[in-house]
Amino acid sequence: MTPSSVSSNGGGPPRGRVAVVLPGGGARGAYEIGALSVLLPALAARGERVDIWCGTSVGAINATAMAARAHLPPGEQVGHAEELWRALRKDDVMSPIAGIGGVRTTARLIGHGLRVPGRRRANRARSATSARA
Repeated sequence: MTPSSVSSNGGGPPRGRVAVVLPGGGARGAYEIGALSVLLPALAARGERVDIWCGTSVGAINATAMAARAHLPPGEQVGHAEELWRALRKDDVMSPIAGIGGVRTTARLIGHGLRVPGRRRANRARSATSARA
């Protein structure tokens, strides 16, 4: 460990950085906040805080919410994220996906998976042919 990668722990020995990596997985995001509601106060009791937040998908959303409030005490930091999750409803997530745009996207993805020639693919082929002429 180099001096620049450690910080003091209340006069105790230097400590390494604390990083939290949160995975994706939809509803797992709510469970992550529940786990953080226990982890962050435990870290604070040891005189530590999270230095690095990162995540994927819903974990990235949670990591961003937590990092944006890193200046707050752990209880307030987690409390805000808990409020966000409690206020979230199924329609907040599903209606943008299940609307007409979602139906078109689903049909296009199924057609692509089944290798059904689609309008976009034909247009690309036509453009390539036109470019050669």
